[in-house]
Amino acid sequence: MNQILAEEEAQPKVANVTFNPSLWLQRRTWVLNQLREHRATSVVDLGCGEGSLLSVLCQPASTIPPKTAVECNEPTLDIHISRLIGLDIDDESLKIAVEETAPPPTDRLDDLPPWERPRPRWLDLDVQIWKGGLEVLNEGESGNEGRWFGSNTGEWDAIVSTEVVEHLPNSILPHFIPTTLGVYKPKLLLLTTPNYTFNQLFTAPGVANNLTGYPDPTGETDRVFRHHDHKREWTTEEWTEWCEQAAREWGYDVQVGGIGVSEEEDPWGRTKLVGKASLTAMFKRKELPSDPEERATLERKREDALLAARRRTTPISSHQLLATHHHPAHSSIGSKPTQSALINALKQVLEPAGELGLRNGAADVDELWLQDSIAILCGGDLDVLLNAIEAASSDEWELSKDDSNDLARQHFIPSWREKKWAWRVRWKGFVKPPTPEPPESEKEDEEAEYRWRSTWDGWKGWDNDDGWGDDEVREDGEAEVHSSPPTSPNPEEIKEGEAVSDGWGVAPADDWGLTESWNTSGWVTEEATWT
Repeated sequence: MNQILAEEEAQPKVANVTFNPSLWLQRRTWVLNQLREHRATSVVDLGCGEGSLLSVLCQPASTIPPKTAVECNEPTLDIHISRLIGLDIDDESLKIAVEETAPPPTDRLDDLPPWERPRPRWLDLDVQIWKGGLEVLNEGESGNEGRWFGSNTGEWDAIVSTEVVEHLPNSILPHFIPTTLGVYKPKLLLLTTPNYTFNQLFTAPGVANNLTGYPDPTGETDRVFRHHDHKREWTTEEWTEWCEQAAREWGYDVQVGGIGVSEEEDPWGRTKLVGKASLTAMFKRKELPSDPEERATLERKREDALLAARRRTTPISSHQLLATHHHPAHSSIGSKPTQSALINALKQVLEPAGELGLRNGAADVDELWLQDSIAILCGGDLDVLLNAIEAASSDEWELSKDDSNDLARQHFIPSWREKKWAWRVRWKGFVKPPTPEPPESEKEDEEAEYRWRSTWDGWKGWDNDDGWGDDEVREDGEAEVHSSPPTSPNPEEIKEGEAVSDGWGVAPADDWGLTESWNTSGWVTEEATWT
């Protein structure tokens, strides 16, 4: 009996659960993918915290927005944001959010290296940071410039609220869905929250989760949560029911899913039973019902939600505007360079002294576009660059669109990346400069290194009774083998990662790539190479 108890005590009580990429990054990726897929241009982040998502959305897109319906349906990495709002209640977090969303300084840009300079922006961006609760209505500031939060209800492309709803007290949570879906009515609402069922993986079966978590602070359940401020954590079934009810009530479709699988396999076989670490929900606004009665019912519910939100909004509880930022677009938008001007700019980038001079006159389209001089000359329109290259003389320029035979590039390019970024541009007129003759001092260094390497390369190990010295190396790098092996070293004196040889002393293995080592059976040797 005592042995059984001892074995149970020896079992680990807490399991190792890690994520790769980090769970927060997987949530961020999910949000960005949805915004990208649905071509969101205006986004509200409810519970924005320090503005980590906002700062990402402030980054300029690589090109101007799509110009045609066909382009809008093409895959893209860009998110073209023109309006952005962050809302939170924490003062310290909001101070950071204000800084993170501010335009970059424009003074002394020329003093910065190219990789630290902000990229050109091809769409004006306006940002507002607000302080206030989720349950009250924001109808904007008085005047003409501030009224584009609540005053444009129904015009927002997306509202995002990640890892927020689990923090809302019972006095606020019932107002969250009516305010977001009933009053603001975004085209898209993106939510994430912890999956309570997943918490089982943090401890061994039958072990209370309070070893790693926090008991329900509301006292309404006996559950143990992941964070001390969580007021609830849903199971997958509870989350699905809550989201589907909200969607039915407010005229939305909803897709419920999950994010995050532990890198480690659960020792007790529960991995597939608990689902993902974070639950997700994507609400998409539907068209108004065609049935007049259903349509009137939904519109009446929305009007009631608006009136209720206004009643909850008082001078004390109303939102406070902390900052307004304007990120202006580059002045070159819409410019159309001449054919010769653009070709000359390409030559300057690809010539030996240019930014891409080491590419031997060839570069991918995305490499060329990363040169601000090219992107600005094209006014942010990638088609201007591609059309100019295609129209250029075929004797001088080549635009290769077929990478089907290049397996390395196929592997490198993600499936969702636009293929045109990987098209290859080649300047046929590129002339590679001759390799300059190295100075005499470098030649002497190279000869000394060759002799040093040749000596080591000549050591092929010890045969039955033969060894050699460093002064007995033939011109071809092989050694005359005639002397006795060196005295066997004491294995305890040999440091890990080092090689020992008679007459050579100790040489670090990471310098010479030496593979000579000593064990109880004698020398174990392989050919040494310089690393």
